[in-house]
Amino acid sequence: MAIKYLVTEYTVEFLAEKVRQDEYYVPPYQRELVWPDDKQSRFIESLLMGLPIPFLFLWQADDGRLEIVDGSQRLRTMVRFLDGDLKLQKLQQLPELNGFYVDDLERSRQRKISARSIRGIVLDNLVDEATRTEMFNRINTGGTHLNEAEIRRGSLPGPFMELVVQCSTDERFVAATPIGAKQVSEREREELVVRFFTYLEKFTLADGAMDLPGWRDRPRDYIWAFVREANERATNDPLYLPRLRAEFDAMLAEVERLFPNGFRKTATGKQIPRVRFEAIAVGTALALRDFGQLSATRDDVAAWADDVDFAEVTTSDAANVKSKLLARVRFVYARLTP
Repeated sequence: MAIKYLVTEYTVEFLAEKVRQDEYYVPPYQRELVWPDDKQSRFIESLLMGLPIPFLFLWQADDGRLEIVDGSQRLRTMVRFLDGDLKLQKLQQLPELNGFYVDDLERSRQRKISARSIRGIVLDNLVDEATRTEMFNRINTGGTHLNEAEIRRGSLPGPFMELVVQCSTDERFVAATPIGAKQVSEREREELVVRFFTYLEKFTLADGAMDLPGWRDRPRDYIWAFVREANERATNDPLYLPRLRAEFDAMLAEVERLFPNGFRKTATGKQIPRVRFEAIAVGTALALRDFGQLSATRDDVAAWADDVDFAEVTTSDAANVKSKLLARVRFVYARLTP
């Protein structure tokens, strides 16, 4: 399929004004301004020196405004500098400008930076969501990839995604998933929650055989399709989201009751491996779904939660292969059920 887009050029002054007016806007799934002051300063230094600047990548929304897909750090840095909120520092090629604000520059330099031309690619608003997502994944002009959770939040808004955000910020879930600040900013908890709901809803169990219909060892595509389906179902079925939330809460309570380390490998662990989370969360929820109340005890779980067999099925090697995913969920399910 041919992708429609327009290549155009903008001046720094024009771009800054469009951002101020929210005509060119940063979508919710984008990160806040995370560049430190020295990195912002070096970008301004590049503008002052006339060095090539990577393309901006924009998408035209239905209301005619332009969503900043890639380039938000650069654009927000321009606005911050031109508004007098950024003091240049740690410049290497123009050290004489260290400590300068925009008003400290000679008027000729101020004019030159305002008139600098930056090229942009504007993606047509008729391009469908799946294609936009694939293109988002390929973008690396700003040096930081958008991750799956950020993309889904921006591209697939809806009632199900609102539930995912609610669950990911639940105090008990936050306490059960101690992760680093970087992972928090990259919405890792949202990724865990959306995987939990996707696998819980898609797993089938018949005559003792567990399956994940339609799995092609590509979790991104599989989860994308489920989120779209769940958003639509939630709109038409008022009982759907309350049921999912109840199952999430029940799973969390049971993990707290049974697993000495929760989703962590150790009592003091600060990482939550996705494969371990998937095994424990989905295996526990499926057991609750099938049996209602579990007779397993904390001592029962402690006997196998740290052993070599569980470690083997929750290895990250070939983690997205269907047989591996089934094996780790089945392992927990089988040990929690009669």
